[in-house]
Amino acid sequence: MKKKLFNTIIATVALTALSASVAYAGTWRQNGNQWSYDNGDGTSLKNGWYWLDGNYDGSAECYYFDANGVMVSDETVQGYQVNSDGAWISNGQVQTKSSVSPGTNLLHLYANVETGVGIVSDDIVDCGSYYELRNFIIEYVEVDGIYGIPACVDTNETVYLRKDADIEWRAGENMQVVAHYTPKGYGEMYELTTRLSVIRLYGLKFDSNGWIIGGYDVDAN
Repeated sequence: MKKKLFNTIIATVALTALSASVAYAGTWRQNGNQWSYDNGDGTSLKNGWYWLDGNYDGSAECYYFDANGVMVSDETVQGYQVNSDGAWISNGQVQTKSSVSPGTNLLHLYANVETGVGIVSDDIVDCGSYYELRNFIIEYVEVDGIYGIPACVDTNETVYLRKDADIEWRAGENMQVVAHYTPKGYGEMYELTTRLSVIRLYGLKFDSNGWIIGGYDVDAN
């Protein structure tokens, strides 16, 4: 069956607590017993507090990096305590913040209102254990009387797709499920490359953190 395509995540989030700065997706680096955070562009985090979602579970912790870019641990910094892992704690509890983009809330809104909602993205960044779908397009059916009119909404948002997400392939008159794929398998199915470069998903499913864990696509012939 020939499939046709169309031509059409964490550590970044708006922050207020502790006057923390925005930190973009990068990589932790260890040098002996010291830790730093590589932004991936030749720079590292320095001189401040940053929220980082190091294990990509949708929940970020707050860390302080000194002037040399070294993460501070087991100390009190500016009146705030950090534990042995460097995470800010209060009353012995690690403080966390959602690392999910506001775009996810936008998706939830459409998913709750329109049963045929879907997203299209060809601006995809591989972040290791998940994908960032940037500047995605929302596809849905705009009901006008008894007619359904396909409509699209361009966004400047980013949402996060887990690499173990379950994607259904549906075909036939009744749109029955004929196969299951992970995001990587989706790309291979369309004879693209092993790198996921474009994706379309309907019937979105989310985990408790708002990350996309499932959806389906249909035969585009």
